[in-house]
Amino acid sequence: MNHHCLWINNCVGYYTLKPFVLLLTYVLIACLYAISLTAKNWWKLASRTTPLYPEWENAFTATCTHYGKLYNRFLDHFLLFGVWTIYVPYDV
Repeated sequence: MNHHCLWINNCVGYYTLKPFVLLLTYVLIACLYAISLTAKNWWKLASRTTPLYPEWENAFTATCTHYGKLYNRFLDHFLLFGVWTIYVPYDV
């Protein structure tokens, strides 16, 4: 059960397992909160009947599509890296 976690630069064992799990829980909650705020703002922006800047509408749509694709690509990589770090056996 004891191992050294590179993310927190500390050993995780019997006495430090609870703070480590709490850290992971708080990070997850913070990420979900940030995603919900971002989604709320994007939803408000997307549901507008009149464009925010009519002359920029096509450029904005193209930019959002481009960054959305980049975000999805990086999200996939980070997710796969996270799964890899969980399942790879690691002994120091």
